[in-house]
Amino acid sequence: MIEGAQAGVILGEMVEIGRTFRAAGRRSRERGLTGTKFSVLQQLRASSTRLTDLAVRLELSTPVTSRAVQALESESLVERNPDPDDARAVRVSITDAGLAYLTVRENAAVSAFAAHLGDWSPSEAARTIETLRTLRDRLARAFDDLEGPGAQSSDEAGIPA
Repeated sequence: MIEGAQAGVILGEMVEIGRTFRAAGRRSRERGLTGTKFSVLQQLRASSTRLTDLAVRLELSTPVTSRAVQALESESLVERNPDPDDARAVRVSITDAGLAYLTVRENAAVSAFAAHLGDWSPSEAARTIETLRTLRDRLARAFDDLEGPGAQSSDEAGIPA
C-alpha cells in the first residue's frame, strides 16, 4: 500500500495535467475553438442527437450546449435537422466540414504529442495507458466514496468552512 504522501503527489500531478489541458484550451479559444465546441463535435461524430441529450452526455447545461451548437452551426460545422421520431424536435448532426475540421485538429494534437513521446517503446506506452486507465477508475471511486452514503461532511471531519 502506498503512503498518503505518495498518493498526494500522484493527485498533484493529475491536477497539473488538468491545468495543462486548461492552458491548451485557453490558447485554442484564442484561435476560435473552445473545449466545449470541440467536445460537441467529438460527440456528434458518433451520431446525431437531440440538443438536450447532447447536453447530458457532455455534462453541461442546455444553454451552454445550445450556444456551442449555434456557434458551430454558424461555421457550418454542425447542422440541425428534423427528428424523424418526433416532428416537434430537432437533431444536431456534424457536417462533412465539421468532421474534416475535427479530424485535422485531432490528428495535429496526436502528432504533436507523439513527437514528444518518440523515445518511448510500445511496451512503455501500453503500461502508461493501463496506468492512466487505472488512475482514472480509482480517482472516480475515491470521489464517489467522498460523496457517497456515509461520507463525512466537512463539519464532521473537522474541516473549517
